[in-house]
Amino acid sequence: MLITGETGTGKELVARAIHDRSAQRDMPLIKVNCAAIPETLLESELLRPRARRVHRRDDDQEGQVRARRRRHDLPGRDRHDEPGAADRSCCACCRSASSSRSDRERTERVDVRVIAATNRDLRQMVADGKFQEDLFYRLNVIPIEIPPLRERRDDIPALVDHFVRKHAQRTGRRIDRVDEGAMTVLQQCDWPGNVRELENTIERAVVLSRRHR
Repeated sequence: MLITGETGTGKELVARAIHDRSAQRDMPLIKVNCAAIPETLLESELLRPRARRVHRRDDDQEGQVRARRRRHDLPGRDRHDEPGAADRSCCACCRSASSSRSDRERTERVDVRVIAATNRDLRQMVADGKFQEDLFYRLNVIPIEIPPLRERRDDIPALVDHFVRKHAQRTGRRIDRVDEGAMTVLQQCDWPGNVRELENTIERAVVLSRRHR
């Protein structure tokens, strides 16, 4: 599954909603930021074989995917941010995670379902030779594209009301409503940072408000 959209459109919320409504909702949702892990270490981080350090015989390290699947002994979901940042390692992980792994002790099968999220145009990156075609088609089974906030301005009033209630409750402010003129201005903005920028703006307005409970 591949979720695409500009920065701040809510890709993580969509991924969590998918997981929470899936048959594996009781299993863990493991978040892995591919952009934050060096490409040379990504496969080891996710699917690290059992390794023993020189001075510690009991130091059995397991990758995140294998450890959590084995702990629950049931399938779960893994959400990968920015697979385009390390496509070669991600491709190897996608292959390895769905196949058997053998070592000196046993053969272990790992069952994971990958939800990848990115703000990059992976199809164009494939055309430019900057992203592996094999990995793209492995991820792009069920594509979900989240439109930017400027293309769904009718959603802004509901989002504003939600963020006002959220941050008013958190900060102890009493805000009954948003002025109609202010709401019109909010709907006219392009919001290059999308929902994240809108929430930050509302949070700032709530914090600076002089009205308290």
